[in-house]
Amino acid sequence: MTDKRQSAVYALLPFCENSEVIFRCPSDTGSREDRTPLWESFGSSYKLEGRALSRPALPERTVIDAKTGKPKVKKAEPRLDRFVKHHEVGIDVKKQMEGKQLKPEDKVQSSQIQLARDMVEPWKVGEVRSAPLRGVYTTVSQHPQHMNVLFVAGNVLSFSEQADWDEFRGKTGGDD
Repeated sequence: MTDKRQSAVYALLPFCENSEVIFRCPSDTGSREDRTPLWESFGSSYKLEGRALSRPALPERTVIDAKTGKPKVKKAEPRLDRFVKHHEVGIDVKKQMEGKQLKPEDKVQSSQIQLARDMVEPWKVGEVRSAPLRGVYTTVSQHPQHMNVLFVAGNVLSFSEQADWDEFRGKTGGDD
């Protein structure tokens, strides 16, 4: 993302009375290097879960790798329409359409498919990240004791430990 208007937040604005402020967490205090809220750089204090949202067709494009800071070519991607009925069956529709093997965390109930969560998990405080819209920055948790997660069904849960979050998502540990 080289312009915050590329964020899914901007696609959602017409459904939110065009109010960008709902995507700003009052506890968003930026990074260790720059106290400007992440919201001002990224257009949101929250990470939106891509598998919960539809996607337009995307051409082949060159993007900046967030980890290395180097350009890389991303393949073209077809249009993907996700509907509530897809979430009700509890699977990652994108992976299914691509014919990929589904992992346990891809087979969840609709109430467990996350829509958005705090930008920084409390167990990742101090992690160094890089983004074209912000440069290199060191993460600060919005809520030092927990992470809030909004689910497609409209419920919100808080997680204090990475192990609890991974267990909830069906992950068995490690980097899988």
